[in-house]
Amino acid sequence: MFSYIFMKILENRPDRYDRGINIVSGRHANKVKNYIIEQYVQKDIEMLDVGCGTGTLAIQSARAGANVTGIDISEGMLHVAKKRIDEFSLQNNVTLQQSGVVEMDALFESNHFDLITSTLVISELYPDERSWTLRQLHKILKSDGTLVIAGEVLPENIFKRFLYHLIRLPLAIITYLIAQTGTKSVPSFNNELINAGFEIISEQYSFLGSFAVITAKKLIDFTTTESHLNPVKMNNDFSIVKTIWNYIGRWFPNPVEPGLRIIGNPDKDSPVLVTSNFHLTVRKIKRSLKDVSCYLLVAPTGGINVWCGSGGGEMTEHSIISVIKTSGISELVNHKQIILPLLCATGVERKSI
Repeated sequence: MFSYIFMKILENRPDRYDRGINIVSGRHANKVKNYIIEQYVQKDIEMLDVGCGTGTLAIQSARAGANVTGIDISEGMLHVAKKRIDEFSLQNNVTLQQSGVVEMDALFESNHFDLITSTLVISELYPDERSWTLRQLHKILKSDGTLVIAGEVLPENIFKRFLYHLIRLPLAIITYLIAQTGTKSVPSFNNELINAGFEIISEQYSFLGSFAVITAKKLIDFTTTESHLNPVKMNNDFSIVKTIWNYIGRWFPNPVEPGLRIIGNPDKDSPVLVTSNFHLTVRKIKRSLKDVSCYLLVAPTGGINVWCGSGGGEMTEHSIISVIKTSGISELVNHKQIILPLLCATGVERKSI
């Protein structure tokens, strides 16, 4: 019953998203969007807004003269964005596409965009997803183009970090109650941007140094031979705290790191199973498969179980495509078959995988 209630809450959050994100970011989300428009948006440029959400930045940029493409994984967010675009009669200036960030390689040509923006999205991704996404952004950005990333980072100063967590906790609780969403912070974007082939041009920090706006340019002669194969260690899924939380508040999100788990001694013909990154689900499945040699792909579903994730738009074909691409599973098997959980049928369009 609690799972059903949580699923219905998730379905109805898009209209409240902007309000919630503005609260948890200390109103920096709106300030950053205004800054991007003032500094980087020019008439007739080709712009990509990654994780466009309800379309706030895309619409403002289009009104400033840019030709904007917005992508977002959430159908609900895009529905709100489309209504807003229609209200401003910007249908010829803004194009929306439902897509996860790791699917950009199939959507856009190389060297296509003058400006790529991403506000409070890259920091929400897991490390493998960020690495994949930044490499794709490098590919589709023009040689003289600009990348602007805004997101939460952890303050380097210990005192500021303590104060940041102290201030942020009540904001995070209020945001979750209002919009059933939140944000994550990462140590830094800098090294990941450099590893993806970018040169950092400018950095701005606010809110105790916890909110970063990074501007970067593309290094033209950058090449990488990095393998995508990076299995998650099996013992990383065990946590006493998470286990206690499973049974106290099991209808709330309780995530583990998405990615590949190798169970037993699988070979290139072994089965590939998929599940959500809900802690209790992953632990139970691994226990059930302890005598089976196979690969387990844990999809990013916001730490929500399969049924609620599928019904609430978190476990979709996009999240499954994400883990397939970022896990490097194609390097380990010689087939293209995956075994999906029955309860994901409501949210996963199998023909798209």
